[in-house]
Amino acid sequence: MIMQFPVANEDELLGSVIARFVQRQGLQDDKVALAQLFGSRKIVPSSVLQGHTNQLLANVGHLWAVSSRELLEQHTLLPVFRPFVAPKTYEHFIRDLYGESKNHSMLRTGLNASSIVWPSNFRVCPLCCHDQFRMLGYRYWQRLFQCPGVDACPDHRCFLIDTGIPLQSSRRHRFVGADSIRQPIPALSTMEIQEVCCYPLW
Repeated sequence: MIMQFPVANEDELLGSVIARFVQRQGLQDDKVALAQLFGSRKIVPSSVLQGHTNQLLANVGHLWAVSSRELLEQHTLLPVFRPFVAPKTYEHFIRDLYGESKNHSMLRTGLNASSIVWPSNFRVCPLCCHDQFRMLGYRYWQRLFQCPGVDACPDHRCFLIDTGIPLQSSRRHRFVGADSIRQPIPALSTMEIQEVCCYPLW
């Protein structure tokens, strides 16, 4: 039921929120999940720039008081591109991501042709991961940690861990959540945490 759509956490990727809904509902068929959330079985998830936000909010907007623009700027990596493009171009990206047509944002941003090396796998901070599970009972993908050039957690001052889970799922229509993490996340002792947090990374 859509009524069980989860509350988004601060800086949580949109795909992570959707993946938590899919897991909570026990939906095994990716296209059934897409039909419930977007009203279409043809949506292709993007962990970086999830589009079709108007379609999503048409179904869950009564549960999630957020505009399409706020959704894109708070729960996708779209703001990463703002300093590098003209305001008119940025607005064009936003309109692309609102709509129902095929999402060409990855091409328009030049991301695919860029010399910037983007992470190929989801990354996590081990201490954030433990805090999430302890306080919430689940983990989620934090947007900041999937940005190019971010190798450490600014809160805990420790290096990020590569989960080995590809940003783009091998299943074309699947949203991948942090519940997919299978490798153990190192549990740090109090002394280790103090050492990590005091280590000057920059």
